[in-house]
Amino acid sequence: MTDYADLQKRCQRGCVALSNANNLLGECHAAIGQLNAQLECAKGDLRRALQIIEKARMIEPCSSST
Repeated sequence: MTDYADLQKRCQRGCVALSNANNLLGECHAAIGQLNAQLECAKGDLRRALQIIEKARMIEPCSSST
């Protein structure tokens, strides 16, 4: 798991050496890819949850005999 807060701080500080800057850029691209994958997964979970809710709304509630 990437420490995104640490990565953000390092990006804000920047790098003096070009090779270090390139490595940092690579880490940033990897982190963005990981976050995008997590976002897509969460969107799928949300879609499935909304489908369950919609199906539940279609079911008529049982009438209670009191």
